Amino acid sequence: MLIELDLSVAGATRDLEIRAIELLALAHREGKHLLLVSPMLCQKLSSNTKIEPHVLRLLNTASATFAEHAALRGSLPYYVRVTLIGTGPRLSASQDANGATVQVAIITELSHFADSAKIQPSVLLAEDSTDAELLSRLADGYRYRMKCVPRVHLQCEHGGGARTGLQVTRLAATGLPHGVVVDSDKSGPSSAAGGTLKAVMDAAKANPCSLRLFVHPLDARELENQLPNSVYQLSDSPEVRSAADCLNALG
Repeated sequence: MLIELDLSVAGATRDLEIRAIELLALAHREGKHLLLVSPMLCQKLSSNTKIEPHVLRLLNTASATFAEHAALRGSLPYYVRVTLIGTGPRLSASQDANGATVQVAIITELSHFADSAKIQPSVLLAEDSTDAELLSRLADGYRYRMKCVPRVHLQCEHGGGARTGLQVTRLAATGLPHGVVVDSDKSGPSSAAGGTLKAVMDAAKANPCSLRLFVHPLDARELENQLPNSVYQLSDSPEVRSAADCLNALG
C-alpha cells in the first residue's frame, strides 16, 4: 500500500505519534509499504528532538524518490493519507468530469500506526493457494514490465474455496489492508455469480467500518480465464473465452 504522510505530521509530539513515525519508516525500509514523504516534511521533522536520528535518515531516504512516487500515487485507485489528528479512518473520493470515482484516499490519523501489527504487509486473498501464487507472480511481472514500480511485499493467503467469505470476516478485524480476488463462477456471460462470490460480498457489506477491505470480483468464470489465449488455444471470442472451463483445460 502507498502511504502518504501529510504535512500536519510535522506537529507530532506524543509518544504514540513518534512511535508511529518510526514504525512507518521501518515499514518503508523493509518493503512492507511504500512511504510518500515530501522533502518539506522531512525538513520540518528534522527539528523534532523526539525522533531518533536513524529514523530521520530513513525518512530522508524515502523523500529522495518523492517526485517519482507522487506520480505513481496519481495512477492508483486507492492510497492511504496519514494526518496528525482525525476522527478515525474515512474515505475521500476524487471524481472525474462525469462524476465517476477515479481515486479514493483512506485518511487515517498517525497514532493508528503506533501498533506494529498495523504496519505489516497488505494481504492478498484468493480462493486457493494456486490463485494466490498466480496473482503474486502476475504482480511481479507487472512491476518488472513497468520498471518504475518498486516491489512491495504482500502476504498471499487463500480462503479455502467456499470458505473465503469467512476469511474476509477474519481479515476485516485485523486492520490490515487486504485485497480479495474472487472468481465469478459464471457458466455463461448472462449467468448468475456463484455462491462463493456472494458470501464474500456479504462479508464485505457486514464490515463497512473496515476501510482497508477491497474486493475485486472477476468478470470471468475463474482466474485462469484471465490468462492469455495462447495458454489454452481456445476461441478468441470474448464471451466464449470468459465462460470457458479454463481450470480443467489446464489439466
